[in-house]
Order: sequence, then C-alpha cells, then structure tokens
Amino acid sequence: MKLNGAFVCAADLHLRPDKPLCRKETPEEWIETQFTKLGFMLKFARNHNAPVLLAGDIAHAPTGWPAWMFTRLIQLFRTSSVAMAIPGQHDLPYHQLDRLDRSNLGVLFTSVAVAPTDGTIVAGFPW
Repeated sequence: MKLNGAFVCAADLHLRPDKPLCRKETPEEWIETQFTKLGFMLKFARNHNAPVLLAGDIAHAPTGWPAWMFTRLIQLFRTSSVAMAIPGQHDLPYHQLDRLDRSNLGVLFTSVAVAPTDGTIVAGFPW
C-alpha cells in the first residue's frame, strides 16, 4: 500500500457487542451505530485512497466478541485499506503484548492484512 501523504487515523473505537449503560439506543441500534460509524470512516479512506491506521483500543475488552461480530468486522476490514493496527491496553489480555494472539484483535490480525507492504515505515508502540 503506497502512502501518498494522506491517511486516516482513528483510536479508541472500543468496539463491543453489548450496549454501554450510558447509550440511549436499543442494543440492536447500538450494534448498527458502531458499524455505521466504522463503515463511514473506511469508505472515506477508500474514497480518498488513504490507508487507515487504527491506533489502539480497537476493542473494548481483550476477548469476548461473538462470531457474528468477527464476521462483520472481517468483511468490513477486508474491503478497506487498513495499513496498521496498534494494540492498546483494552486490546491485550492482562495488558500483556505477548498475549495478543489470544485476543479479539489477534483474531483480526490473523484474518486481515494490516501491515504496510510498500516499504513505508510506520512505527507502532503499544504500551
């Protein structure tokens, strides 16, 4: 993926299958709200030929996404230009990077290409 000087950066998505107590939507509306906002961002990036950098806390919790959520996210990300995702503390079991492969984000890493391929250097530093 060639970085042409423009990219989309998003952080703290906190994607989750359950509705937060503070939200007014129904649980079903909350799910659609998240996917609508994520879809808007990814479409914007596609329309501007801009890769996407997800900068931490993609998930609200390190584990627990149901299969339907993985399916929808994988379908969305496979049609986008996600260049890189950097795990945040909410993405890591016990906040430990060496447990990434046991997390929601680890499944997305395994299922979706998320690393730049054109030699562009993008450094991510998860804490």
